[in-house]
Amino acid sequence: MLVIMSLMVSKAIHNDYFSPPGILAVSWLLPALTTFKDDVWNLEYPFWLFVVIGSYLSFLCGYFICFSLFKGKKKIIKENQGAAGWDWPTLEKIIYLLFIMGMIGFINNIIKVIRAGGLVLYMNLGFRQAEYIFGSSTWSNYLFFLNMLTVSLSLFYLARCKKKISMIVIFITSYLSLFFHGIKATVLIPTIMAAWVIILSSRDFKWRYVLIPLFIGLLVFQIVSIGRDYIYYSRVGFDKAYGRNTDTFLNYIAPNYANLQKQVNVLTEFSYGLYTFSPFREFYDYFGNKRAPAGSGELTKKRGGSILGGNSLLVNPGFNVATYLYHIHRDYGFWGVYILPFILGIITALIYFTFLKNPTIKNLIIYSIVATMLTLAFFSNEFIRIQLWFLILVVVLIDLMVKVKRTKPDERA
Repeated sequence: MLVIMSLMVSKAIHNDYFSPPGILAVSWLLPALTTFKDDVWNLEYPFWLFVVIGSYLSFLCGYFICFSLFKGKKKIIKENQGAAGWDWPTLEKIIYLLFIMGMIGFINNIIKVIRAGGLVLYMNLGFRQAEYIFGSSTWSNYLFFLNMLTVSLSLFYLARCKKKISMIVIFITSYLSLFFHGIKATVLIPTIMAAWVIILSSRDFKWRYVLIPLFIGLLVFQIVSIGRDYIYYSRVGFDKAYGRNTDTFLNYIAPNYANLQKQVNVLTEFSYGLYTFSPFREFYDYFGNKRAPAGSGELTKKRGGSILGGNSLLVNPGFNVATYLYHIHRDYGFWGVYILPFILGIITALIYFTFLKNPTIKNLIIYSIVATMLTLAFFSNEFIRIQLWFLILVVVLIDLMVKVKRTKPDERA
């Protein structure tokens, strides 16, 4: 009922279902219902009321406080118009540049795999081990992550401008290159981002904009899961992969809430920022050459042997998955479950209102990234994923360069 009400209110005040409260209602409240599939994941009534629903209501409070401040200045609704801001020739050049830089990162990474034993490593070791070699260079990894942005922008160009062979090649090449990282999120996140770019820039909502990315997402999950456990499947038979991965997919949802519930019930000592800001610390350490490359597990060991702080906080050690509140609670305790969603409600509202009032390509991409973060709230705290903030920074810098280039002729005059 709360999900339906959130979507209807969003449509009524914004002429759009895909406001932050609408997205979070679907991605946070609905997945919690999967906990009923197995008794081991069942949630207690106080947890449902005070954490699952309470945190969402706190998010709503932050959102609508921001909305009340903006409402008097200008009506905040989604107009029936596409995104603008960069002309098509400029966007085309930007896509070419991002593609070249992304391919430089990809080629450098794949060369490391070839030098370490060749592409056969993906079969001999599985994606799970090969990814450590592929992603061992930080600077080329961040160039490689530009392919995430290239996928969204090239698809936007193909959908809204014209079907060019070069853009089709760029889209397919950039998307396929992401599989070589061997990490589900590296492929799933740009898939969700691209879906949001198309949905948010469309004049009319069509169900295929949701169903097609959902099908692709499930397919990607199957492919990468098999790749990451290639050795296991080569031993037991690939015919068993589908059933096992379908069950595994559901177990990427239900245990999240049960793990959070156990942590809320058990944890009494908090880290006060260690988990929330650790990705930014890692980013600093990477470029300061103060620690080994990603995948070494050094910081994980310092945290206690698990990215979620040790098996003692997991209902089942085999499912070390979380929600976006897991690290927030681990750092700030029970009050963090209310305060941080309240702050996120304000921040996402500002970004969403900026997009509605000025639907440029820059604002479209930034809100699509934020919508992706909200979409994965049931899984993990994507708000602290440094790669996504890196993409936002790149989009802002590109927009600034475009504006500077446009003002130069006027200055000479």
